[in-house]
Amino acid sequence: MSKETSVISPVSVSISLFVVLIAILIAISPIGKQVDNFYLDSLFSFRGSVEQPEDIIIVSIDEDSFAEINQQWPWPRSIHARLLDKLYQAGADVVAMDVIFSEPSTEYEDKVLSEAIEKYPNTILAMDIDVVDTGDYSRQILVKPAESLDVPDNQIGFINVPLHSDGYVRKIELKADSYHALSYVAALRRHADCCASVAENNEMLLNFIGPPGTIKRVSYYQALEADHYLADDIFSNKLVLVGFTTSSVADPTKNTVDHFPVPFTTDDTGYMPGVEIHANSVSNLLNDDYLREIDASYYIIAIILAIISSVLALYLSQFVALFMILVLVSASFGLSIYLFNYELFYMPLAILLLPLTTGYLVSPSLHLYRSDKERRFIKNAFGSFVSPAVVEELIDNPEQLALGGKSVEASVLFLDIAGFTTMSEKFEPPILIEIINNCLNEITEIVLKHDGMIDKFIGDAVMAVWGAPLERDDHAYRACLAALEIQERLKQVAAMEKQKTGADLAARIGINSGDMVAGNVGGNRRFEYTVHGNDVNVASRLEGANKYYMTEIIIGQNTADQLDNQFNLRKLDKVRLKGKQEPVEIYELQSISDIRDERQMQCNQHYQKGLELYRLGSWNDAIKSFETGLQAKGNDGPCLYMIERCRQYIEQPPEEEWAGVYDMTAK
Repeated sequence: MSKETSVISPVSVSISLFVVLIAILIAISPIGKQVDNFYLDSLFSFRGSVEQPEDIIIVSIDEDSFAEINQQWPWPRSIHARLLDKLYQAGADVVAMDVIFSEPSTEYEDKVLSEAIEKYPNTILAMDIDVVDTGDYSRQILVKPAESLDVPDNQIGFINVPLHSDGYVRKIELKADSYHALSYVAALRRHADCCASVAENNEMLLNFIGPPGTIKRVSYYQALEADHYLADDIFSNKLVLVGFTTSSVADPTKNTVDHFPVPFTTDDTGYMPGVEIHANSVSNLLNDDYLREIDASYYIIAIILAIISSVLALYLSQFVALFMILVLVSASFGLSIYLFNYELFYMPLAILLLPLTTGYLVSPSLHLYRSDKERRFIKNAFGSFVSPAVVEELIDNPEQLALGGKSVEASVLFLDIAGFTTMSEKFEPPILIEIINNCLNEITEIVLKHDGMIDKFIGDAVMAVWGAPLERDDHAYRACLAALEIQERLKQVAAMEKQKTGADLAARIGINSGDMVAGNVGGNRRFEYTVHGNDVNVASRLEGANKYYMTEIIIGQNTADQLDNQFNLRKLDKVRLKGKQEPVEIYELQSISDIRDERQMQCNQHYQKGLELYRLGSWNDAIKSFETGLQAKGNDGPCLYMIERCRQYIEQPPEEEWAGVYDMTAK
């Protein structure tokens, strides 16, 4: 080590830590927040507008509508009722009214609007949540639709938008106490499973589609006379938001004109009306394309980059080191722009500038903490997805988590809660979320118990892996054992939920084994560990195949070959799955209760005989065998399905070269 280096080392630690602390304090200070806000707005300006949603339209309460309708605000509520009739008759799917009907009107007017709301249950009305500060205490005031309108709570959403210190709107509040935002309620009405990724969040960083006026608008008066002014299909299958778009006419139910500055706001674009802000929010929720904020823990990335830059400064000439540091920061800016434009991640400016701030000051002595950081990182990354024993093995062998991928032999389990869409229509979001979470908690515990890894949650679906990140020779056995235990446990949960909420719960599971690529997708400090490959896709298709055979667990040939008669399997069929070229033998993994059921075993025997006859093209004989299987155990899904298929082949025989392979055209 040079003399210069040895002198820098002890002094650098103290100075650099002080500078890092100052930099972080500046980053979280009001000044730092203002700089970050400016940077975020600049990213929007640099990106420009994106394609506007085709399924969202705004009905504008604008100056033209005031002129045409020629009545003072508030308009008679019968006009709004007539609008609802026109919109829904024109094919609208959901209508969200960014108008607060807080005061009762005449008995007739309230009755007409109330009947329209009852007639069209996908109508969402607005409410306001005000906080009054008396000095001694603050209290919350709910400005809801008038009681005379008799609007259910599940048809109400608040329209409050949070303002940053500069008065701009960049986020949307999703829930407050027991209430949800108007956009959130409307999006759920449109697609019940659309908001799973933000269900636990209070706020959402908006990904604005473009400047004010980007989202398609039609005037209120035109919507009232759509047959005269508008195309026939303009509202067909649309989510419609109704609200003020003129800044010259204030809503007397509000304290201010409902227009706000947003990242796209300039002297030319002006402010964005509140209804368009809600429209952007609805679009983000429906398309799952809202901006993800970099977690505060990612400041550690900036510190790591600062350490790298300091090493460059220590071992290279100052000119070269400065050049390399500038290249590093430039690359970070490029990454930030890429993440914003294509991955919907926002990286604050402080994370980018911290390395440049500390490049010449951070001491290499910080590398001494690398090992401890790796241990914490592995625990944070995998602690919730694999068992503690697996985490400890990963800590002892961190090289297995190197960026990239490696070929592994593993088993993948896909599970989907059947009838989720039906449940989402029946239950309110909080109850639905509780039901799904109860199921997912039970599934997670069983997967971890058998040393599997939760790869990901996809709404009401789960993907689990055995054999990665740590190799397991018995991965197929563990996956099947876990599947059977999940099956039995979910039956117990289903019984409890049936009694508690009336929900009908069931699960479909697909398992396949084979060679896969496992590894980290992302970067060294931010990644997703996953597996991918053809055999992973096959497992997903097998889960879907349960719908047709009316089974609960289907496994592939690769999995069956590794079980060595450890489970009771029923050979179901030889199929060519959707999107696949090679046919595969598929098996039903039967439950523990089925193994003890003599009737089921007899049914299995007749089914196997019927399957052999089916593959020989003896359709009528095959039907007889399958029907005998049904006599042994009534309502056997595979027997029923194969009988129907044989009858189809009798009416329309397959090609002469048919080899007993059924092409599945659906997932």
